[in-house]
Amino acid sequence: MIMTLFRKIIILLTVAVSVFSMSILTNLSGIVLPFAKESMSLSLSQAGVLPFAFFIAYAFMSIPAGCIHEKRSARSMMMTAFAFTALVTLIFLLFPSYGVLLFTLFISGAMMAAVQVVINPLVRNVGGEEYFSFYLIFGQLVYGGGSIVSPLLFTSLVTGISSNRDTSTIINLIKKMTPPDLTWISIYWVCLLSCIVVFILLMTIKFPKMQKSSEDIIGGLNTFLLLLKDYKVWVFFFGIFFYAGVEQGVSNWMTKFLELYHGINPENEGAMVFSRFWLFLSIGGGLGIILIFLMDVKKLLGSFAVISMVLLALSLFGNRDIALFSFPLCGLFFAIMYPSILSLGMNTVLEHHGALSGILCTGICGAAVMALLIGFVADMIGLRLAMCMIFAGLLYVLFISFWAKPIIKNRKIF
Repeated sequence: MIMTLFRKIIILLTVAVSVFSMSILTNLSGIVLPFAKESMSLSLSQAGVLPFAFFIAYAFMSIPAGCIHEKRSARSMMMTAFAFTALVTLIFLLFPSYGVLLFTLFISGAMMAAVQVVINPLVRNVGGEEYFSFYLIFGQLVYGGGSIVSPLLFTSLVTGISSNRDTSTIINLIKKMTPPDLTWISIYWVCLLSCIVVFILLMTIKFPKMQKSSEDIIGGLNTFLLLLKDYKVWVFFFGIFFYAGVEQGVSNWMTKFLELYHGINPENEGAMVFSRFWLFLSIGGGLGIILIFLMDVKKLLGSFAVISMVLLALSLFGNRDIALFSFPLCGLFFAIMYPSILSLGMNTVLEHHGALSGILCTGICGAAVMALLIGFVADMIGLRLAMCMIFAGLLYVLFISFWAKPIIKNRKIF
């Protein structure tokens, strides 16, 4: 009994470290977007292709990753994903250009899609289906932690490299390996290091063999076709699609919005706002861990969707001080949306969770569509009106909160 519990803890802690690293990788496109735009002379639509390149990979990789997982272990797939991400990151650091950056982001996105597909059924299997919402929200808390750290590291690196003052040995080393006109790419050295650390961790910690239940077995193409005939799968797919668009639409464009409309420097104050957004998302994850045992997940999701719409309106149409407060605060109420939609989906469709995880994770490509769409529309009518498209995603999340009828409900204390 103790050994079984220990093994479960080892798996969940390893997943947590992987999610933390995945968070740093995922948010790189949002952090570097305004700097890549300036240093590479990109239009808003070209800059919007950066997050698009990362998240569109989910559309191509999520379902194939589900099929591959049928024959390969979670540990093996995770090791392969982080190894490939480290490789393409190194290629970009050696040959920094817009085209290579797009290639790096696409491959990194594909590898993170594979990791995401693997860990969803793994966590549900290890943690138990009634506590799946809890573990997913806890994962969102860890994810937010990585997102807080990444912009702070970015600011520290860029400031240290740009200054003529004596800095630490590590920053001096990175400075020698970073082109002086592309100081922002220094954050990719952190990305490379995090991938190597996770790879070594996965290599040294042996996962116990997991017996998949019939509902977790992925099956072949017929299984996916069977699920795609179920309208409930499509409803939750678009739930993930629209939520991903909401989260990344705000996080990728808010620093540029603040620069354009309020004259806020993206390198310093803008980066701090970005960091606070993810800080609030982490706090929201912690709050969600408590609320998930007190409230029905549907009511929690609907309430947070409404509050998010109010905060987004204040962010886009309020003055400078209001925007600086309300943009980061959006993260507090975004925190529980992805895990809530995912857990509602997997507790509503009770078969073939391996394949279902692949289909639902494909919906993360909504982040790519929204980021690119905002960039193109912004070139025509301005960024403020373009970001109003995010309201559509929040309305769909609100719809999910009313429509969903999970067969297995989240465990509550009362």
